[in-house]
Amino acid sequence: MAEKYQTGFGQPLLTTTYVNTKLTGINAAQTLSRLHRTADRKSQSDLAVLDFANEVEKSQDAFRPYFEQATTFPTDPDLLYTGQTKVMSAAILVEAEMDAFAPDYLAADDQAK
Repeated sequence: MAEKYQTGFGQPLLTTTYVNTKLTGINAAQTLSRLHRTADRKSQSDLAVLDFANEVEKSQDAFRPYFEQATTFPTDPDLLYTGQTKVMSAAILVEAEMDAFAPDYLAADDQAK
């Protein structure tokens, strides 16, 4: 996760955070709280944290010194697959086209480095 999301990034429209590093203490509270900034047309029920590196219990423990109640919702990894199925069934993205595009994209990215 980029450091700016931990040290003062203030984007009120932020609705989703992907976490791929260990977060502890105040860093966990600051990073995960970025989503709770208010904005017009933003609902707290639209917020999501996809955390690939931390255990739920440790995240809750990190919040407790700053918030009386730290709660989480049950996780369901199948939601990612459900979303993928919905996107792919719209016939906007064609798997064969993506497969043909990927090698060219990666080759161009390698050349740019």
